[in-house]
Amino acid sequence: MQNTESLSRYSVEAGHWQHEPVLILRDHQSGAEATICPGIGANPVAWAIRQGGQRVEVLETPPGPEELRSRKFKAGIPILWPFPGRVREAKYEFEGRQYHLPRTDKGGVHHIHGLVLVAPWQIVEYGPTAHGAEATLEITPDRLSEEDRAGYPFHFNLTVRYTLTENRLTAVFEVDNRGEFALPFGLGLHPYFQAPLRVSEETPDRTALQVHLPTATRWPAEEGLPTG
Repeated sequence: MQNTESLSRYSVEAGHWQHEPVLILRDHQSGAEATICPGIGANPVAWAIRQGGQRVEVLETPPGPEELRSRKFKAGIPILWPFPGRVREAKYEFEGRQYHLPRTDKGGVHHIHGLVLVAPWQIVEYGPTAHGAEATLEITPDRLSEEDRAGYPFHFNLTVRYTLTENRLTAVFEVDNRGEFALPFGLGLHPYFQAPLRVSEETPDRTALQVHLPTATRWPAEEGLPTG
């Protein structure tokens, strides 16, 4: 059962971003706010926090829904599934069978960043919880185009749960294989952060920004393609 404090501190409401339906997550205590666009990739198109009494935009926000839908945007936090990165010549082999994907890179040669990037997701539930402002969305094969399903004819349910609390936005993913055979997939996120969040003497421009990644291994790529 939710306590009164969480119900008053957190909220999630359905709204619109330039006529496109969105979910707006708010932490009223910290002043943080995130906007999720279910109909175009479940993309968090905006995320703002408060620092020193000022609103600070964490993400690059796309100009509008049409730019987001065009796949040519560099904004928000696109979800890359089931193929983060590029698939060479838009084809792959799995368990002795070859599959062909749409050629979606700039050169029209390779597939890039998977099938759910701009696909419509279904809202499962949303609202305040003891953990924060939460929204859960899912996507299944019936929401993909016929061409996408032909290149990835597997039965799945992909779920993401966003939670906003303090100045932290968390995404938890769950993949459910609903078929009789193995499910090939990879998962990645492609966040476009404002860099730096705030210009100062220490960080006058992007060249002064440092990002620390606690990675254990690094996979080299040649011209953006995995080397294996």
